[in-house]
Amino acid sequence: MIWAKRLGITLLFFLAIFIALISYITLFVDPNDFKDKITTLAKEQANIELRLDGDIRWSFFPWVGVELEDIGVAFAGEQELVRFGAAEFGVELLPLLSKSIRIDTLKLIDLEADLIVDEKGQTNWQASVDSTASSKVATPAKTAEPATQADRSTTTTELNLPDLHLSLLSVENAQINYLDKSADLTLTAVINLTLEDVKWGESWPLSLSAQVRQSSLTNQTAGTVTNPPSSTIKNQTNLSGQITILPEDQVIQLAGLTIDNEIEADFLPVSPLKSRLNDTEFAIFLATQKFTLNRMSLSTLGVTLHTYASADNIFTEPSFKGALSVDEFNPSKLLQALAIDIPTSDPDVLQKMKAGFDFKGDTKNLLLENLTVNFDDSELTAAANIELSPLLWSVGIEGKNLDLDRYLPAKNEKEAETKSTTNTENNESAANTDESGELIPVELVRSLNGFVNIGWQNLKVANLNIDNITFSSSQKNGVVKVNPLSASLYDGEIALEATLNAQTNTPKITLVPTIKDIQLKPLIRDLTEKEKVTGVADLKGQINTQGNQIDHLINNANGDLVVQILDGALIGTNLTKSVCEGIANYRNETLNPELWGEDTPFESLKFPARIRKGKISTPGLKIQAAAITVQGNGVVSLPTSSFDYTTSIGLTGSSNDHACRIKEEFKTLAFPVQCKGKFSDDPASFCGPDLKGFGKQFEALAKAKLKKKAAAEKARAKKKLEEKAKKEADRLKERLKKLF
Repeated sequence: MIWAKRLGITLLFFLAIFIALISYITLFVDPNDFKDKITTLAKEQANIELRLDGDIRWSFFPWVGVELEDIGVAFAGEQELVRFGAAEFGVELLPLLSKSIRIDTLKLIDLEADLIVDEKGQTNWQASVDSTASSKVATPAKTAEPATQADRSTTTTELNLPDLHLSLLSVENAQINYLDKSADLTLTAVINLTLEDVKWGESWPLSLSAQVRQSSLTNQTAGTVTNPPSSTIKNQTNLSGQITILPEDQVIQLAGLTIDNEIEADFLPVSPLKSRLNDTEFAIFLATQKFTLNRMSLSTLGVTLHTYASADNIFTEPSFKGALSVDEFNPSKLLQALAIDIPTSDPDVLQKMKAGFDFKGDTKNLLLENLTVNFDDSELTAAANIELSPLLWSVGIEGKNLDLDRYLPAKNEKEAETKSTTNTENNESAANTDESGELIPVELVRSLNGFVNIGWQNLKVANLNIDNITFSSSQKNGVVKVNPLSASLYDGEIALEATLNAQTNTPKITLVPTIKDIQLKPLIRDLTEKEKVTGVADLKGQINTQGNQIDHLINNANGDLVVQILDGALIGTNLTKSVCEGIANYRNETLNPELWGEDTPFESLKFPARIRKGKISTPGLKIQAAAITVQGNGVVSLPTSSFDYTTSIGLTGSSNDHACRIKEEFKTLAFPVQCKGKFSDDPASFCGPDLKGFGKQFEALAKAKLKKKAAAEKARAKKKLEEKAKKEADRLKERLKKLF
C-alpha cells in the first residue's frame, strides 16, 4: 500500500501546484491589460476593428474560462457588423498542463448582426471582405501547378477537420437584421441554438429555435403595431435532433429530426399555418457521393405525408429513387380549413382520400410508377415516364367508378332555364363582340410534347353513364391528336378521331365521329332530362371548325354527317295528329283528342346533315312509318339555339276519327307541317299544321279535279261527235245504196 500512498501524495502535490498557478493568474494577471494587444492583433492580422468596451473576467465554474462583455466587430473603415452582449469561453483543464488550450464551452449571448444591401445591390459584408483581401500584403511565391481533375475531386470530398470536443456550444438571443433596399425587403430573425457534447464520431443533440419576421421595407415604415402591413410574414420554428459526423468515413448523419413550424401571414388561407416534420433520418456519404433519406413524415392541416429516398453520385451525375405516400384524410375538412368553398351536388363526396407512388430518375429522366389514388368510391392507377431534355412524356392512366356529377354544384333549374333563354336571344350579337378570354391556351398547347393513354370504367359525366372509355393522345409541335377515343354506352359504341392544330393563333379543330347502335331514349333522357326521340342511332361524318371562343367555334363549324335512326319515335310530337288537325280545320271540324297518341312512331329515319357556319340543314330527310311518309328540310341554327323545319307528310287517313277521313283522291297528297322553336321549348309546341300549305294542296287538288272533269267532258263531247258523225255516215251510206 506504500505505492498508493506515494501516488496520492504526488497527485495532491500537482493539484496544489495547479491551484496555486490558477490563484496566481487570477490574483496577479488582469486580462483587461491585454485589450490593446488583442485589438491590435485583430487589426493587423484580419483587418478587423474589434471593440472591447466591457470587462474581461476569469471564470472557474462550471469551467475554467474567460467572460467578455459588450463586444463589437467591424471591418476596417465600416460600421459595426456584429455585436455581442457577452461571450464566454471555457477551456479543458488537463490540456492546460501540457501548455495547450482546448475550448470546452462557447457561449454567445445577445448577438446582433446588421446585414445591409443598398439600392445598387452592394452588401456591407462583401465590401468589407474585398477591402480586407486588398489590404493584405501578399508574399511573392511560385505559381502553384493547376490541380488535376482527380485532385479537385479528392479535395472537395475530403473532410480535414481538426479535433473537436465541446461540452456546450450555445447561442442565446441572437438577432440578425437583414435589410435589402434594392428588393424593398426587411427581415429580422431571433435565434437560439444549443449543441451539447459535440465530438466527432459520436452523436450529439441539436436544439434550435428561430423567430423570423419578414415585411416590405416601405410597409414596415408606414405600418403600425395595431394594424400590421398585409405583407408581413411571421414564422416560428423549433428544431431538435441528433447529429453525427464521422470525419474519417466522411459521413454526416441526422436522426430523430423534428421540426415544428408555425407561419402567420395575411395571404394564407389559414393563419397561423402549423406543420410538423417528424421521425426524419438522413445521411450524406461524401466519399461515395451518396444520400439516403431513410424516413420522413410531414403533417399539416390533417394531412400526413411519408417518404423515403436515396441518391447516388450527388456531386457529379445524380440519380435517385424512392417512394411517397399520403395517409387517408378528409378532403372536405382540408378545404374547409383552407377556406375554400367547393359546392357539390352530393354532400357525401370528398370524405376520404389517400395516394402513393414510387419514383426514380436522374438529370435526364423521371419515372413515376405504381401511382395509386383512392378518393371516395373511385380508384385511379397511373404511370409516367418523363424525359427532361428535351421535355417528353408518356403517361398511362386507368380508373374506375367515378361520378363527376356528384362533385359539381347542384343545378338550379329556374336559373339554368333563364340563362339558356338569355344566351339564345343574345348569342348572335355576343358572337361579334365577345373578346373575353381564350378557350384554348395556344402557347401551352405548343409546348406540349408527349403521349397520353387513358382508360376508365363506370364513368358518369353530364348525367351520361359510360360503361367504358379509352383514348390515346399525342401532343407535338402544337398539334394534339386523339386517335381514337372509344366509349361503350347505352348498348352501343362511340368512336371519335380528333385533331387540334394550334400552330397558328387561330386554332383549328377536326372531328371524325362514329356512332353505332346507341339507344337514344335513355341517352337523351340522361343528357337533357327530357325524352324527345327513341330508337337506335347510327352516325358517320366529319366536322371542321376554327376559333378560340365557343361562339367562334360554333359559328365556324362546317361538315357533313349521315344520321340514321331505326325503330324510333318522335316523343311528344304526333305528326299524324298535326296533319289531321289541318284536315279537320279545313272542314271546320274538331278532332277527338282521346283517339290520338302523343308520339310519332317510325320504322326508319335517315338523312344527311350539312353543317355550314354553324347551321345544320337536312336535305333528303325521310321518315318511313306504317301510316305516314315524312319528307322535309330545314335548318338547325346552333348560334341561335333554334330550328325551323317544314315537312311534307303523306297520309292514308284515319278510320278512327271521322274528322280525319281521307278520300282516295287525297291519299296522294303531301300535307305540310311546320316545326319551329328554341331548344329550350316544350317539344309539344314544336310542330303544327301549315294552314296555307294545306290550302295550296287543296287548291292544287281542285284544279286537278277541274282539269280532269274538263278532259272528261271533252272526251265525252268528242265521243258524242264521233258517234253522230258515224250515224250520219251510216245514213249517207244507206242513201247511196238506194241510188244504185
